[in-house]
Amino acid sequence: MSNSKIKIKEQPDQNYLQNSFNQNLENKASCISKALFLWTTKVIKLGNSKLLKESDLFDLREEERLETVLHQIQQVLLNDKNRDFISAIFKTNKASLLLLAVLTILISGLSFAGPIFLNLIIKNISDQFSNPSQGYLYTSLLFACFVLKAFLTQHLTLQTNRITFQVILNFFILTIKRRQF
Repeated sequence: MSNSKIKIKEQPDQNYLQNSFNQNLENKASCISKALFLWTTKVIKLGNSKLLKESDLFDLREEERLETVLHQIQQVLLNDKNRDFISAIFKTNKASLLLLAVLTILISGLSFAGPIFLNLIIKNISDQFSNPSQGYLYTSLLFACFVLKAFLTQHLTLQTNRITFQVILNFFILTIKRRQF
């Protein structure tokens, strides 16, 4: 077993993305492109036409790179010597965790839309004096709620994967550091 220590830069390399051939298109994407995942179209079309290789894929976003994640964790741990590693992970990811909480609450709330609107639709159908346009409104709202729920679920999945990646990366870094001492 080697006694060599792994050296990780103190500061992330800011020129990494500028020199990279496969820049992450998400960084340059518009809000609509990000919301609808249109920035992934290039890779999807390429994967449809041929078998993808590593060189065909985008680089990681700057905030997902090892150097950046390590730098963030180190800054938190250096600024507060009493902070443990788990709380440092929470502190560095608090915005993403807040977004996860909001998305989860919205998706859970939208889960109630189906039964509520179905109940209103059934009441509208069974009442012979009801306005038919009200039934169409309830149906349209039901459809819109399910589309919104699917949309939010995709973004929740993306954010969950990103947080999971960062937590695994942080535990990997911690394991390496503990083995070196």
